[in-house]
Amino acid sequence: MYQVGLAYLDTSQMTCTPDNLSLNDVDFFQRFKTSKEDMLSKCILYFYIRKTTKKGGLERGMFVDSRSGVAKARSYDSLWGPVNWTVTESPKRWIRTLPHPFGSYGSPESVGGPILHNNQQLLFNDLQGVTHAANVRWGTTGEYIVPKGNFYDHDCEFITTAPAFRNANLKFMGKQKIKTGAGFMVKAAEAYYPEREYDNHRFNNLITMQGKPQDFYVPIQYTRPQAIPPTSLAAGITLNYPIHGFLHTLSNTDILPIGYVSPNPFTK
Repeated sequence: MYQVGLAYLDTSQMTCTPDNLSLNDVDFFQRFKTSKEDMLSKCILYFYIRKTTKKGGLERGMFVDSRSGVAKARSYDSLWGPVNWTVTESPKRWIRTLPHPFGSYGSPESVGGPILHNNQQLLFNDLQGVTHAANVRWGTTGEYIVPKGNFYDHDCEFITTAPAFRNANLKFMGKQKIKTGAGFMVKAAEAYYPEREYDNHRFNNLITMQGKPQDFYVPIQYTRPQAIPPTSLAAGITLNYPIHGFLHTLSNTDILPIGYVSPNPFTK
């Protein structure tokens, strides 16, 4: 049974069978001539959204893959998980989101999926069904800004209900029907922005924005996510998944829901 928002691996992309991930790091390297982290870094994560129609008699689901960041239909063949995962990068550009409804665009107060309203705002829901808005530039691009710091240092929520974006300029995918993506809703209690950053020059009120609360959206593919192996000396943690999802430390044992693991053990 696949669960919305959880990540799965395609075993055809792995150089070992899933049960080999329970080997200790030394034995794994001796057998496969690579580390678990390096092997898993080459595997795409598939985030489940919902069921879809059959093709060729095969059951299929909609999954957002971690490389393209857009939902596509695929069969369940070769999928394994769910698995714990983390991010390995914090992108430079984040999309600003606004309370909704906002301004005088006359947009609907709730949406069933991501939509483009009046070519001015992208509207989408979070996990609680609260609708958020992101301004649009040039009719094709989400309004991005460059904050200081890492997005995962703020309060984050992973969602699979947002618009899909592509390329460095964060162009949203689709026009009449906005394609679905996945990523992080980020709530910064205090957000700061480098004034000399070129991308921030378009904001005439940047000075008054400094230190104020601000919400953002960070699409998943820009964070370079990867699965976390069940045991890893490098990460300093031991995970037991996909069945139980416990995080074991040297001092205590905490229940860890399967999914995004933060703080990120791979980012320095």
